[in-house]
Parts: sequence; C-alpha cells; structure tokens
Amino acid sequence: MKWDGYRIAVHLNNGVARIITRGGHDWTHRFPGIEDAAKRLGVGTAILDGEAVVLDEEGRPDFGKLQNSLGGRGGKLPAGNAIMFAFDLLYFDGHDIRSMELTARRYFLESLLKNEEGAIRRKHPIGAACRIAP
Repeated sequence: MKWDGYRIAVHLNNGVARIITRGGHDWTHRFPGIEDAAKRLGVGTAILDGEAVVLDEEGRPDFGKLQNSLGGRGGKLPAGNAIMFAFDLLYFDGHDIRSMELTARRYFLESLLKNEEGAIRRKHPIGAACRIAP
C-alpha cells in the first residue's frame, strides 16, 4: 500500500514520545499532534510503525499538503495537522515483539489504539485513500 506520507516510528518511553523517520532523523518537533496523541496512549514503552500523512478535504492522504504543511521541500516547520496511520507494533510494554506473528502484533495495536478519529489511527478506511504502489 502507498499512503502518500512519510514513514515514521513513534517511540514511547514512560510518557516521552519521539518520532523517528526511516532515515533515523528525530522529527518529534515536526509532528506535535502525533507526539501529543502518543503521550496519551497510556503505555509505558512501545514502538509503533506507520505513516505520517495530511488528509485532503475528502479524507485522502495528500503528499503535497503534507510537504506544504512542513514548509515545502526541505522545510522545517511543524505539521500540526498531520496524523499517523499505525500499521504495526514492534515493541510493547518492555518486550520486543517483532518475532510474534503479525496478527498478534495487530491485536495488541488495536487494543492500544481504540480511537478511530485521533492523531494516531490504526488504519485508513478502505478505498478512501490508499492505492497500490507501482
């Protein structure tokens, strides 16, 4: 699936959230809404894998809107309107769970993310935004 966003991992450690890009850059300051939502999850330690996106008026991820909200190509502004679609849970409550089956990890992820409308969401409505990447 292609979500038209930036791949990120949200690292939670006892109330502190860090948002790390695929390239290893700390972009916590660039996604304040995602950071705040992560802090409210109520878990001691976790790593969520997903994609940061900005939705258009029809609820579809729009990469141009994401880039513009960050200040354009190479911009350094925060994207307060960005949300995260979390699709995997890699670390949970002090345990590396990557060796568990994906269905089990998603079960834990779903139990952690109950709000479908917050800044961190489990999945995106089918057909509203995703497309098969070429």
